[in-house]
Amino acid sequence: MGDNRGVGGASGRGGPSSAGGGSLQTSGSAPDAVDGKTQARRVDKISRKLFPTAFTVFNAFYWTVYVLPYSQQSVKE
Repeated sequence: MGDNRGVGGASGRGGPSSAGGGSLQTSGSAPDAVDGKTQARRVDKISRKLFPTAFTVFNAFYWTVYVLPYSQQSVKE
């Protein structure tokens, strides 16, 4: 009844807090860090073009759909 090894993650079963246990620790591998920077730069370059383009296309579509019924209604009157 006095055995508390499994309480609070202190059982030593390889959780993120155990030494050498998890894949969360990436500071020791330099090639992964370089690859991560390369991937982040690629995402940034794509995003710099994709988001403004998507915003412009969305606004053009939205305002065309929003304004078109009102402009046709005023022409009929």
